[in-house]
Amino acid sequence: MTQFRRSIVQATVARYLGMVISFGSNMVLARLLLPEEVGVFSIGAAVVALLAVLRDFGVTRYLIREAELTQSKLDTCFGFSLAIAWAFGVALLLGAPRIATLYRSPGLEAVLYILAAGLFVVPFNSIRLALLRREMRFDVLLRAELASALANAVVSIVLAFLGYRYLALAWGTFASIVATVLVARLAPVSASPGWPSLADWRSVANFGGLSLAMNLIIRLGTRAPELIVGRTLGMHDTGILSRANGMTELFNTLVLQSTGQVAFAEISRKFRAGLALDDDYRNAVTYVAVLSQPFFGFIILLALPVTRAVSGNNWDAAAGLLQWLAITGFAIPFSSFGGAFLTAVGRIDLQLRIEAITTPIKISAWLLAAPCGLLFATQVYVMFNLLTSLWTFRVVSRLLGVDEWQTARGALRAVPVSVLALCAPALAQWLELEARIGAVATVMASGVLMGVLWLAGLFAFRHPFADELRHTVSEARSHWRKGRKD
Repeated sequence: MTQFRRSIVQATVARYLGMVISFGSNMVLARLLLPEEVGVFSIGAAVVALLAVLRDFGVTRYLIREAELTQSKLDTCFGFSLAIAWAFGVALLLGAPRIATLYRSPGLEAVLYILAAGLFVVPFNSIRLALLRREMRFDVLLRAELASALANAVVSIVLAFLGYRYLALAWGTFASIVATVLVARLAPVSASPGWPSLADWRSVANFGGLSLAMNLIIRLGTRAPELIVGRTLGMHDTGILSRANGMTELFNTLVLQSTGQVAFAEISRKFRAGLALDDDYRNAVTYVAVLSQPFFGFIILLALPVTRAVSGNNWDAAAGLLQWLAITGFAIPFSSFGGAFLTAVGRIDLQLRIEAITTPIKISAWLLAAPCGLLFATQVYVMFNLLTSLWTFRVVSRLLGVDEWQTARGALRAVPVSVLALCAPALAQWLELEARIGAVATVMASGVLMGVLWLAGLFAFRHPFADELRHTVSEARSHWRKGRKD
């Protein structure tokens, strides 16, 4: 099996196993915690997520992309990570009371204290994780990710059962960071940082400054809705929005994050070698489309059963939001890997420009629409998100010299496959299956049938992803047989 496909398989396995653990724990936690309790943690997580972008300072992508990675540069990256993370850790400890007062939630203060502790631990692991991705050591990352998910699930569920409410989620997050550190530190890498330094600060800062600004803007766009809703509509609506976002983010967790790590490393390697990337970009759009269309179509058709299966009957209000947020999933193929390609070819400045234009538009939509209600604000956001995603696709296509209409036709090839696959949830909805067998059984039965129809559609309509699956399975068999002989 080629290194690239092996890495994709390892990253995907890690993501799916981690998802199974997280999905199971979320089902339990949703039945142990109230929406307002999840809302308190969501606000704290949103604040820390913004600080995490500043803490990274683009160091992770710098380490993966940099052609000549010297010991001095490694030490400088460690110095940047340590100094920034600890500074923000102290700032968060000092600012926690004021943030809790701003959101009229005394419990938020304790959540922020726990999450701040993670900022003091992360720097000892972030450099090593970036080096493992650079070397495409996704077998180690698989173990680290599983340890993280398991630690988070066990600690969160036990503490929630004991009555720690929103604090259970905060301690679970801290436990996941510690678990990742312990696993990754045991893995050997070809190079590792020594004492923290700032000797090569210009090299890191030139790349990191642009990357920092870009990532901060992206994270603001992701986390601003919860922060705005928390301040405008309260913790209950924040919890409902967080739950709906979490379910639509499953595709990002299952597909984009796992393949994205491998894709960025591979794209960077090809660019360093002077190879063309236009075919890779067209394939990315084609493959993501055939995965995303059935996924989000399934959510739209069975929003209420999905919400009840995952979270129980206390979260029915999230189903309406879930349907609208799922509509944005149909634009994902056109925007998902654009940033990775722009960064890999050294045009992070263009990516920054795109995000600097689109993100304020999305945030403004939430600010203006939130006072009118959560559902209305979500609908306005969906409209703007679709428009900005398509504009991003056009800009990236022109930069890479790719015919955007030809690339779009690749995404359209997924339509017949998706229509066939979505017959399963449509049938379940028509038969009112939830009333007969319950939400969990409906989602499981529909999902299994959809998977069968999806595979059949791939080969019946000769979609390019079918060839990719065939090659991956063939290489996996050859690799397994060779391993048995050895």
